[in-house]
Amino acid sequence: MENAEEDLSNSEGVPPARRKVFDEDDSNKFIESVSVVLARDNAFADRLSFGLRHNARRSIDKSSMSLLKDVYEASDDKNVVTSPLGVFVLLSLFSTVTNGTTRQEIENVLGFHDYSQLTDSFEYLSESYSSMDPNLLTFANKVCISDTYQLEKEFVNLATRQYHSEVTSIDLQNPEAAADVVNQWAYSKSGGNIKDPVSAETFTPGIVALLINIIYFQGKWKYPFNVDETTEQTFHISATETVMKPTMQLSQKLFHGYNRFLQAKMIHLPYNETDFSMIIVVPDEIHGVPRLLDLFRNEGILRFTSKLYMSYKKVHLEMPKFEVTTRLNVKDILVKEGVHGIFSKYTSGVVKGEGVKVSDAFQQACIKVDEAGTEAAAFTEFGIQLRCYMPEEEPVLFKVDRPFVYAILHKDIVLFTGTYSH
Repeated sequence: MENAEEDLSNSEGVPPARRKVFDEDDSNKFIESVSVVLARDNAFADRLSFGLRHNARRSIDKSSMSLLKDVYEASDDKNVVTSPLGVFVLLSLFSTVTNGTTRQEIENVLGFHDYSQLTDSFEYLSESYSSMDPNLLTFANKVCISDTYQLEKEFVNLATRQYHSEVTSIDLQNPEAAADVVNQWAYSKSGGNIKDPVSAETFTPGIVALLINIIYFQGKWKYPFNVDETTEQTFHISATETVMKPTMQLSQKLFHGYNRFLQAKMIHLPYNETDFSMIIVVPDEIHGVPRLLDLFRNEGILRFTSKLYMSYKKVHLEMPKFEVTTRLNVKDILVKEGVHGIFSKYTSGVVKGEGVKVSDAFQQACIKVDEAGTEAAAFTEFGIQLRCYMPEEEPVLFKVDRPFVYAILHKDIVLFTGTYSH
């Protein structure tokens, strides 16, 4: 494909484009905004969340768990995983060209009362994650513009300087070639873990641009499970029904505890690199996950996990290996949460001389947890339409044998979160 992609990241704007004349029906003109989200853990710089104010971290926490509740309720399967950060980064980037009630809706869904703090927070996260060693964490933003259109110079500067995005032109009039360009970029940025996130059908008539974000995470446990000790054990999926699951076992000192308010036990599993961890929350009741999600939606998860670090004892942990894949209609969830303007009102400031709106949004996420560690990935797409020491004790048995909630954290930022039910 000749000139399939041209790097514009370091330009002052987009070179003069071949001006496309709209058909009479402008309703078919789109910008496709794609957020590829993966995450990967090995050895990170020790600085991320210190640049965020406490109330900003709390807002992101609560918004992340609110998104999880919506994903869970929308799923028939109830085994779900999502990466809220990919959705939030794109909302923040698009919000910079909105105003009035449309911007207010974005502030509300992200839990911010100060718009400048909202954008500062996600700009900071983009800068912090994108500046880390890509062999350890891949975090990349990308803006693609049809080679028959131009991006507004101010939007290019904002995307490249504040959100650390690449900016490229792409032949969107050739859907197969465009899909190949995006898929190759996603594949290379994710270490081969994201394969063909888009197809020619993604680029419906009128698509003029894409917004993309990738996070890729592959964490190795600080205390790996012994493969030879994994056995088939009972997992309760209801009061009357059980299934057999390959269950990993680990005897190790870990932070864990019981929360009376949640009526659930929690455990902290560190990854090999400092500041990365998985939190498992197991309710007393077999059908207790919906109640947990209600509480986390209102309070966030960090308020409760912070109390884990007061109890550090030897635990005999039994938890299932699991793999989950979720495809999520993000547009439906955002509309449910009161975000309407980005899907219905045209805004200027992205494509030169044209108004745009978001036409669609989805996320596809997956996670794999085994004896060695965790691998998690997510692909999110928005479519935008034109216009301490403790004495040795007997280990405490911690069985994960019923539906539970989990979250993968870097410090106090939720990278991935989900539920496992069967």
